[in-house]
Amino acid sequence: AMSGFYLSLNPRNQRPLRFYRRTLPGLVWPYAIYTVIYVLVRSRGSLAALADLPGHLVHGSASAHLWFIPVIVELYLLHPFLRRWYARSARPGTLVAATVAVQVAYVFVYEVGVRPGGVLSWWTDALVTGTSCLKFVGFFVAGYHLHDRAGQVLAAVGRPRAFAAAAAAWLAAGSLLT
Repeated sequence: AMSGFYLSLNPRNQRPLRFYRRTLPGLVWPYAIYTVIYVLVRSRGSLAALADLPGHLVHGSASAHLWFIPVIVELYLLHPFLRRWYARSARPGTLVAATVAVQVAYVFVYEVGVRPGGVLSWWTDALVTGTSCLKFVGFFVAGYHLHDRAGQVLAAVGRPRAFAAAAAAWLAAGSLLT
């Protein structure tokens, strides 16, 4: 949600080519360099391991913490179009709900059918490559919704009861995660 909110702050981010030229090099080049480093370190310097590099780049699998970069790149590629679609929507709340439904459905389909051993496991690479952003598209579009209603959100958060409820929910979620 924060990325969608942040990218909404600058209207120039809705112009695809300008947005891509400005943002993608700062994501892709460091990601590619770190992926090469992690592949070489894990393989103890074996250059033969670089044959697996394309797969690691696409799936973010060279190290556990790199999985999110391909997702962010996909969302950034979609952002100018998602933001315009959201802005033109007559019912933006319904659009947010629909993208969250897509997000939940994607995870369900993947977990039940596509993962290894699932009924659609033959389709794993075709489904997952290039669509992993769908696991998070609802959050991204919700960021647009928050941006467009920032005044309402600030007013709600400023109320003592709302603040106390949010703090309690935050603490409860944190304690349940441990």
